[in-house]
Amino acid sequence: MSDADLAHYGNVINESNGLASEVFEFTNVDGKRARAVIPRDVAASAPKVRLELLRRNAALPAAPREAMTKVLAVIDAPPQRFFREAARTGWRDDLSAFVTRWGVIDSKKNRGRKLLPPHRVNKAQRRGMEPAGDLEGWINSVARPCGYSDLAMTVLATACAAPLLNITGRSSFAVNIYARSKTGKSTVLVAGSSFAGPGAEEDLPDWAATAPARGELFRLHTDILMPQNEMGLLRANSAHAIIGPTIYAIAQGARTREAQRVALRDHRREPYLSHYRRLQLGALDR
Repeated sequence: MSDADLAHYGNVINESNGLASEVFEFTNVDGKRARAVIPRDVAASAPKVRLELLRRNAALPAAPREAMTKVLAVIDAPPQRFFREAARTGWRDDLSAFVTRWGVIDSKKNRGRKLLPPHRVNKAQRRGMEPAGDLEGWINSVARPCGYSDLAMTVLATACAAPLLNITGRSSFAVNIYARSKTGKSTVLVAGSSFAGPGAEEDLPDWAATAPARGELFRLHTDILMPQNEMGLLRANSAHAIIGPTIYAIAQGARTREAQRVALRDHRREPYLSHYRRLQLGALDR
């Protein structure tokens, strides 16, 4: 491996917790380029960095001393780029950028650190988040067919309204589709979600998610429609304890500490509930 094969690619700050990481770029044993994100305190130790790179299949020299020399050199080198992972999606405070789950629409070209979407740990958390298709295809396969249904048009309008909450000074709110089973509720839910999120029913969030998972949903759906499918998955004896505080928090937003305290009175493990603007769309069988 040459010196150019191992590089100090960047330094990243996670805005949600203030923790920093170093990003190292390397060639793996298959000859492909890859990156390793290593916490900054760990990245200061050459032996730990070497072991992490080996664990990620980096093509380091077989001789430990030679490998350590290269690792020490790359640790001492300044990072080539600087990044900031946004704490949540949606508008930045100064409205200069809009963070999606897969990228950032940024009007500032000279930021000290390039903005990145919120951090997600594994592929399961990124499922259904990557953009697919194109605008023309979405118009022909989703938007135009929705024009034949008042409900579908309402759902699409709801999805378009989500990014406007902050600009217009509106509070968060929820819309619930209530109808008999097998009448197309999930279909229109997918149509609305496809505007800025998953376009397949199996990728939609549902009410059966755990409390920490619901916290992540709110963080990843600020100023973006948050679809929640299958309310019927909740157990009857626990449904109110989950739905009640969630709906109250959506309505109240984060205006006062008292509102947050009341919203979380029965669900204290969900600190994200009252922190972010959101427009929620749910489905429930009659």
